[in-house]
Amino acid sequence: MIATLAAFRLALSAKHVDVNIDKVSALMKLNNRLYDYFKDKGEKVTVELLILGLGYTAVTTSDGGIGISYTYFDQKTSCSLVKDYFDYEGKPAIELLEKIKSTDSIERSMALALINALYYEKALLLPEDPKNEILFGKFNVREGTKVAMVGEALEHLPVHMLAGTVPVDKENVLKAVRHGIGTRFIHQYSKKSFWLFSG
Repeated sequence: MIATLAAFRLALSAKHVDVNIDKVSALMKLNNRLYDYFKDKGEKVTVELLILGLGYTAVTTSDGGIGISYTYFDQKTSCSLVKDYFDYEGKPAIELLEKIKSTDSIERSMALALINALYYEKALLLPEDPKNEILFGKFNVREGTKVAMVGEALEHLPVHMLAGTVPVDKENVLKAVRHGIGTRFIHQYSKKSFWLFSG
């Protein structure tokens, strides 16, 4: 699902979210938990395609998965964004998954797109909320409300609903990433999925 880590970072910066540990520690724990959750699957599949786009990063995997993530740029000071180049395509996904623990924002963006690709099969089975009726109705979300989308590996957080964009038309989503086109275009070729937690 889109922007798992990205939105969690936003949630940590929101004043209304009560997190009992400091932000850096929370992010490190989150990254480690994501790694642990997807490690087994990461050892079984390979990265087929990695696209580092201006707005989004996309990864496809050998089991048919596709994942996208917001591309985080700390600062662009040169024409090269990747500090230590490594060709992940055709390699075991676990090698890219390791980068979720990196201090480099580009590497974490690539790893997060991979995580979303590894979760793709399960994400396709989630119910849809194409008009955001659950989000707006059940949770009274309005303009200015701070919302975070997180993944299944984060169930221990004070979260009531998981939501995200799951690519359906892979070719057009990948084209959007390659062409630097944003969320509105990607949503045309995806489904909005959600998962409500009881309690």
